[in-house]
Amino acid sequence: MLENDKINWCDWTADGGALEYDLSYLHPELGVLLQEYQINSTTYEGKLIYQSDFYLFGTDNAMPGDFRHLPRETKDQLWEVIFAIKRKFLKK
Repeated sequence: MLENDKINWCDWTADGGALEYDLSYLHPELGVLLQEYQINSTTYEGKLIYQSDFYLFGTDNAMPGDFRHLPRETKDQLWEVIFAIKRKFLKK
């Protein structure tokens, strides 16, 4: 689902980080998705528990936008991208 040429930049390690992904191919109003990760805590077994946040930016916007009005199909594709990025981060 993720295409490497749509990753604008990626800076993450086991400690966390962020990835920016170009969403303009999904809908004309969408610009990029910024997904961030950080360590929230650890389990009793010493496994890391991550927190992730994502922000959607419209085309040429510096502030995250509200895209609830987008068609269901576009939102479904958007969720696929978000979870594909999560899987990519957790595999690394």
